[in-house]
Amino acid sequence: LDGAKTTIETIVADDATAFPTTKAALGSQGVTLAGKYGDITDAKNSGSAGAGYVEYTFNGNTNAQITTKKVYYNRAVSNGIGNWTCDATASAPGTKKGTLLAKFAPKGCK
Repeated sequence: LDGAKTTIETIVADDATAFPTTKAALGSQGVTLAGKYGDITDAKNSGSAGAGYVEYTFNGNTNAQITTKKVYYNRAVSNGIGNWTCDATASAPGTKKGTLLAKFAPKGCK
């Protein structure tokens, strides 16, 4: 997801365009949508300029306890500054919350 985050940051912040509204829009911007352990399954803007989320869903190549579970990268904007959170659990601070148990959350995610 770091690659997607970097590409989106370039699109939104550097190119001054809106957050991608669909998975297809991410793909058209060069974001790799499919990975070994899961796929980017959704992307939406949240209505405010530059804010939105990317949804990642683990596939069957992972531990059975995380298959079909979701992690979100949320981008919020405050005073024109974008801030990303990685939200893997129900107690995460972001707008969209992941579905993993805390013990399975990737490093840097809540």
